[in-house]
Amino acid sequence: MMLQVAFHDCSIGVPIQFRTDGSVFNLRRLQSQTKSQSQIIRDLLFADDCALLADSKAEAQELFERFSGAARRFGISVSLKKTEVMLQPASRLNQTAPKIMAGSV
Repeated sequence: MMLQVAFHDCSIGVPIQFRTDGSVFNLRRLQSQTKSQSQIIRDLLFADDCALLADSKAEAQELFERFSGAARRFGISVSLKKTEVMLQPASRLNQTAPKIMAGSV
């Protein structure tokens, strides 16, 4: 429920396009406009963890602000010591470690 509150009007995330019929690895079928579907993936849930997905540092910051704000509203604290930020750059050139801020911290 907390994630629904945090992301109820959010369009940030990683867009994917998929089909539910045919072969998974037939890439030509994904180019079809008639039976392909698009969704945005912004969170991956694990046992007691949540991974937030974004295309840019600014989007990751926005997702984290929404997530931590909703957590506060539900009385849940986000452990900053356990929080990790990972970046998978498109190329290895100009690779810098991202810094996501929690409030003014």
